[in-house]
Amino acid sequence: MIIEAASLSEKGPCRKENQDAILEKYTKETGLFLVADGMGGHYLGSLASRALVDFFCVWWEDVSGFLSGMAFSDLVSELKREVQKANQQIYKLYEDMKQHGGTTMCLLLVHKKNFAVFHVGDSRLYQYSRGNFEQITIDDVWQNQIPAQKRTKNIEKDSRYGRLTQAVGWQEEIELHTITGSISGKVCFFLCSDGIYKYCAELRLKSQMKRAYWWKQTDRRIGNIKTVVYENGAKDNLSMICTIVKAEKGKSSMIQYELRSFPGERPVNEDCVLADQEGEQYCFVLCDGLGGHGKGDLASRLTAKKVIEEFHRQPSCEHMGLWIQKAQEELLRQQKSMKAEEEMKTTLVVLWVGNRQIRWGHIGDSRLYRFQRGIFGTKIFRTFDHSVPQMLVAAGTIKEKEIRHHEDRNRLLRVMGIEWDSPRYELGSIKPARKGQAFLLCSDGWWEWIEEEGMKKSLQEASCVGDWMESMEKEVRNHGKGSEMDNFSAIGVWI
Repeated sequence: MIIEAASLSEKGPCRKENQDAILEKYTKETGLFLVADGMGGHYLGSLASRALVDFFCVWWEDVSGFLSGMAFSDLVSELKREVQKANQQIYKLYEDMKQHGGTTMCLLLVHKKNFAVFHVGDSRLYQYSRGNFEQITIDDVWQNQIPAQKRTKNIEKDSRYGRLTQAVGWQEEIELHTITGSISGKVCFFLCSDGIYKYCAELRLKSQMKRAYWWKQTDRRIGNIKTVVYENGAKDNLSMICTIVKAEKGKSSMIQYELRSFPGERPVNEDCVLADQEGEQYCFVLCDGLGGHGKGDLASRLTAKKVIEEFHRQPSCEHMGLWIQKAQEELLRQQKSMKAEEEMKTTLVVLWVGNRQIRWGHIGDSRLYRFQRGIFGTKIFRTFDHSVPQMLVAAGTIKEKEIRHHEDRNRLLRVMGIEWDSPRYELGSIKPARKGQAFLLCSDGWWEWIEEEGMKKSLQEASCVGDWMESMEKEVRNHGKGSEMDNFSAIGVWI
């Protein structure tokens, strides 16, 4: 990775103290960036933000010598644990003083062509790439807990509008939001506190990020944004980090891929997407935790991580059934230890690519699609859902296209986390990997809002896997907007 970054944190013209804190650490392959905004209305907000930054400074120093040998999935898992540990420490710090306080957190990890965002509160991460600008994080504020169709026109006048619903150190347990993705080509990331985005319109932010994307000079872009904020009244502390990440061209690989996962219009993202590599063998995993059963986010993360872990132990695709079985056993074990046997269920779809071969496996209604790039009229393959509507299609009761919005679409017949006497997952046979093949692993929140022909049309118009994913994501967002949209996640793989 080639990383350039610039940052700024200051009290602004109206505040006596800067209660924000930032962290900017990076090597050639790995970067860690953090914006923390202490809760100014509470006791010593700067104490919480500074403590959070100091915590991750120490963590960085401890692991920096080992980063090049660490898998992305392992780093993500470790940072999730570290965030919870930091929360406990800051909570205890305030508790010992018999006070109440906390800080927002927007933490960005960049590692080996992948990125992960760890988010609590209302500090934000924006992303710009190939003309696409978007806010990646969703603020933990009162109005975002209300379903879109129930929000009134005058909601902004409510005294609770903009009120934080959680912060690091504010409560003993936090609900950490994690979003992961891959980096294809070049990306500009922008982290900031609310003291920036409340006084700088997104159109102006996009303009500066676009300039950073094409011409770099991140310090100049930071200065320009500061000027806009001051011109618009700047009543709060100002903190921001702008970083450019570019995937270096290394030795040629038989595949390219991209991961995307978003909460949609839900407060928690219960999907999990992971990808990892062992030599010239790749493993891609997507899980969709069942929200109606509780602890779906925990189930999906645990299952996906265990599959990757077993892949590293025995990377041949002949062991794929064993990877899934071990993940099932670990999930059941965790259910019992947490006394959550009726909770913690998840779907699973996994793709292995290596040695000029491919294989997939799945359980539930998360799907794998196979396309052929550059050839029109080719039949699209997909895995069959383990669901009631899919059975109705098989019985001839409904048509295939009726699955998407059928009233029983969420009634699944097979999932991870329910004990079985014999394996309930399905495995595809080992097949040759052919040049031009494209695979899409996706949760139901993705395929619900884009039909197969739309996937195929986007594929034929795309010049790289990133373009394909971006085009499909836009269609999913456009069709699902305002419908209490579910989490939606996908992995695109090109051979």
